[in-house]
Amino acid sequence: MYFTSPRKCVCLLFALVLATGTAAAQSRPKNCVTDTGKEIRTDRPCAAFDGQEQRSDGNAQSSAADRRLSAARASSYRPICAKTIEDLSYTLSAALDARDVNRFSSVYHWVGVSNVRALAVLNKFEKMMTRPVVDIEMTGGSSGGVSWSEDAEGYLLPVEHSPRPPSGLRVRQMKAGVNATESTQFRIVKHFGCYWLSM
Repeated sequence: MYFTSPRKCVCLLFALVLATGTAAAQSRPKNCVTDTGKEIRTDRPCAAFDGQEQRSDGNAQSSAADRRLSAARASSYRPICAKTIEDLSYTLSAALDARDVNRFSSVYHWVGVSNVRALAVLNKFEKMMTRPVVDIEMTGGSSGGVSWSEDAEGYLLPVEHSPRPPSGLRVRQMKAGVNATESTQFRIVKHFGCYWLSM
């Protein structure tokens, strides 16, 4: 008869437990957060949704995240802010040119933003810093003008339209490793006499 040594059995059992544990770890549910702040619970890799895994455990990771959030939010409390949309656009452009996340954060409207959402926004900022900028354009708004409308008797009457300021800024950048572009749309928020970016 063929006998297997106890040591060999223990090794085989350990390998089986290790393989089972690895498979279970890979298939465990994950909490993913996308660049837009959307939370997804899935057993698939977060990269499949262009997101990052958010772990609830680990004091070191929580502390690092808290430091990032504190630095980002503190940078928005400054004595000088964007008083015009043109100033806001310039600061955004300068931050991208300098790859300065803190300067980017200084013009973001953090009021009412949750920690999970804020981390997603910071991750988005950092990703944007690695891509060449093609252009930044203002979106929404109108230059005003005159249109014509018929009255009850069929006469054309001029209707004046007041100009509306832009409501957003769109950043167009090159995609990494691909000869194509992608756009990031920001909303413009006016708060306490200053203009801010929001997503």
